[in-house]
Amino acid sequence: MQVKSILQGVLFSFLLMAASYTDIKKREIPDIICIFIVLIGLLRFSFINLFGIIIAIPFLLGAVLKE
Repeated sequence: MQVKSILQGVLFSFLLMAASYTDIKKREIPDIICIFIVLIGLLRFSFINLFGIIIAIPFLLGAVLKE
């Protein structure tokens, strides 16, 4: 179990560095990097983690619906 956490952290860090590098050089982040970041988040997916999204939705709506 701990190996998946370490692997997820290393891959996530690598992808964030790659996104930063391409953003600095080209001012654009390729869609494939964003897709890989989402897929890495699914390595240790649990339905209990969805509560974070449910809690964040009112804040998102408040920010979007603000004048």
